[in-house]
Amino acid sequence: MKIIIPSQKEEVDGEVSEVFGRAPFFLLFEIKDNQYKLIETIKNTNANTKGGVGAMAAKTIAEKKAKILIAKNIGPHAKDVLNQFDIKIIEAKNKIIESINDFMKK
Repeated sequence: MKIIIPSQKEEVDGEVSEVFGRAPFFLLFEIKDNQYKLIETIKNTNANTKGGVGAMAAKTIAEKKAKILIAKNIGPHAKDVLNQFDIKIIEAKNKIIESINDFMKK
C-alpha cells in the first residue's frame, strides 16, 4: 500500500508539514508486511503558488497512486479532490516516523 506524507524536509526523520498544500515535499512510502520504505521524495513545485495549492497537491498525490494521506490542516478543495480519487485522510502526528508507526498499529 502506498501512503504519502507532506514534509518540511526530504528526510524521514523530519516533521510533518503544518499545511498540506504548502508543504515543501511529499514523501511517498510503500508499506508491506508491517514495514515501511521511502520510495520517492516529491518536491512540491506548487507550494508558492498564490491559490489552489491544496487541490494541485491532491492531484499530485493521486498521480502517485497513494491510497492514504497522513497530514495536518487540509483545506476543503483539497479534501474534495482527495475524495474523488478515494484517498483516505489520516490525522498526522508531529513527526513523520511517529505518524507512520501510529498508522501501522491500526
